Amino acid sequence: MIRLLILVGLLLFSPLKTEAQVCPGLWSPIGLSSFETATVGATATKLPAIPSWAQLAVVTVEADAIRYIDEASATPTGILGHNVAAGSGFVVCGNAIGRITLIRVTTDATIMVSYYGG
Repeated sequence: MIRLLILVGLLLFSPLKTEAQVCPGLWSPIGLSSFETATVGATATKLPAIPSWAQLAVVTVEADAIRYIDEASATPTGILGHNVAAGSGFVVCGNAIGRITLIRVTTDATIMVSYYGG
């Protein structure tokens, strides 16, 4: 019974995780500030129209898979990088927003990007 009371107390009084906590160190509330779309083709490309104040980007992939790398010294190819299937998405935080490069896997894909920041 004591264990149950301790568990209930921990659940009731522990801080709730908010969406902003997806990125480590990002705890302040942020709002939607910009939305962009772009085509990802056979040449590696950066995220489109990155605002200088962007702290977080939510990227969704349409039509076909893409690959991405968020390291400045590497470039993705059709077989190298993180694979993201059409209909999926991922979050990019902080300085990685400006570093990330994307490329299509087989045919051109469309990405939808929402930038958040303040």
